[in-house]
Amino acid sequence: MQDTTVQLVACSPDGKETDRINLYTTTHDEDYVFRSYDAVNHEDGSATVNETASPEEGSSILDPKSKLLRKITYHVDGNGKFRAAINEMTYTSPSFSAEGIRRAFHTFLKMESEESFEEVIQGPDFNTMLFDASFSVSNKIEVWVHFYQNNGAQLAELYIIGADKKITDRYVMYKNLSEADFQLVCARDEPGQRHDNAAASSILSGSAKILTEDKTLQITPEGKFREQ
Repeated sequence: MQDTTVQLVACSPDGKETDRINLYTTTHDEDYVFRSYDAVNHEDGSATVNETASPEEGSSILDPKSKLLRKITYHVDGNGKFRAAINEMTYTSPSFSAEGIRRAFHTFLKMESEESFEEVIQGPDFNTMLFDASFSVSNKIEVWVHFYQNNGAQLAELYIIGADKKITDRYVMYKNLSEADFQLVCARDEPGQRHDNAAASSILSGSAKILTEDKTLQITPEGKFREQ
C-alpha cells in the first residue's frame, strides 16, 4: 500500500521521461513501513532524501520502535537514470538500554509461559539481523542482535558478521553469567560462503552507527564497534 507521493522525474532533452524517484511517500508491506521525507533538490538535478524503515505495529517481538535511517543522494547519470549514493546509515533502538533489555527478557519469559515462545524462538536463543551495510563492492557486513536466556542466565549482545560470514566483533549490552558460560552460549560464526558482492548503488560512502538511549556505536569498515 502506498500513500500520497511526491516524485522527482528525470527527462531527456526532448522531454521524454527517463526515470523517477520518490521524494515524499509512505509505503507498507507485511512487516515494515517505509518512508521518504526531508528531500532537498539541487541545481545539478540531484536530490538528497531521508529514507527510513521501521516495523509495522505488532510485527516485531523485539523492538517495535526501532528505525533504520538512510540518508541518500540521487544523481542523474548520462543515460538519464537516478543513481543512489548512501551517505549515512543510522539504526535507532530505544530497547538497547538497560531498561529496554530487561523488558525484552520479560517479554521472552511471558511468551515462554504462554507456550508460544518455541513457535517464534527455537531454544533459549533469539538472533535477528538488524541491517547490513556495504563499505565497498566486496566488503559487506551484517549487524545482528543475540539474546540468550536459560535458567536465570541472560545475555544480550550485538555482533557483526563480515564478508566471509565470520564474526568480526561483538558488543555485550548485558550479561548475567560467568565468563566460561559466556564462551559457551555467545553468538557463533555463521557457516557458509562469502556474502555476494554489493551492487554499486548500495555502497555506503559515510558512517554506519547504532543509537541507543545512552550511547552511540559507530561501525567501522573493518567490522568493528567503536563507542562514541
